[in-house]
Amino acid sequence: MKIFKDWKENDIPSFVMFLAKEAQRQKRRMRYYHQRFMKDGEVNSMNIYQIQQGQAVEADTLFTIAKEHFHFSKRKS
Repeated sequence: MKIFKDWKENDIPSFVMFLAKEAQRQKRRMRYYHQRFMKDGEVNSMNIYQIQQGQAVEADTLFTIAKEHFHFSKRKS
């Protein structure tokens, strides 16, 4: 993986970092689709935006659960 150079040595921190990056990526895509919907106002864009909202919430929830499970909650996220 390109996210963490020492993926093999630090499995757990690398996994949590991967989930954090994925959550950020999904939120970025959600904001993009929201801007696109506000620009053109099509129903199809709204459907895509709502699906992406679910993906962003799911990714953020997985990151939060992993962070709490592996006791990384006191670290800066």
